[in-house]
Amino acid sequence: MAARLAAEGLVIPVIRLLLCRHGESEADLEPRRIEGNADFPLTPLGDRQADALARWVAAHYAPDRLIASPLRRAQQTARKLADATGLSLETDARLAEQSHGVLAGLTQGEADRRYPVEHPVGVHHRPPDGESYLEHFSRVADFYFETYYASHLAGKTLLVVAHGGTINCLLDAALGLPPLAAVDFMCADTCLHELHITPGGRVRVMRLNETAHLAGLT
Repeated sequence: MAARLAAEGLVIPVIRLLLCRHGESEADLEPRRIEGNADFPLTPLGDRQADALARWVAAHYAPDRLIASPLRRAQQTARKLADATGLSLETDARLAEQSHGVLAGLTQGEADRRYPVEHPVGVHHRPPDGESYLEHFSRVADFYFETYYASHLAGKTLLVVAHGGTINCLLDAALGLPPLAAVDFMCADTCLHELHITPGGRVRVMRLNETAHLAGLT
């Protein structure tokens, strides 16, 4: 169907999915801080990054919906986008970063001392009061496939503000990769990834880790 429409010179009504990471958060200033679902705010630089992203998105796209993680750093970033685009901000808990439970907000050293056996690598491991990677992937994939099969979104642009781990799960789901595949998608502060979902179900990767809007920003 998509090929026939293209051959006839007709516009193919794809779903445009724009995936944005939040700006720099206070936890990002400490590389060994376990952030996850810990609710850190943006830094002053992160706030400026969000402003720059909002201006760039408003200049290059006309999004129809804006959906964000409920965590503060994503909400702060998304509100900038809402102001720049005139969209109402929707919140979806499925876009939150993985919950690390009792480990959230600790440094790696603190986690090692307090919970020395609570953070091995593995898709099924669940720290106390947290969720496993597989549980995180499953809820994020649920959001993605709800979008993938939403015929009413054809021709629409959906702007999503989330987190590096969540965006990796979204991209894995979109590209048919298994959880914790041997592929890492780089997600810089306020980066943008663009996917097009065609009527035939094909996923076109248009942009990955776009950060042109951050040029010269300090």
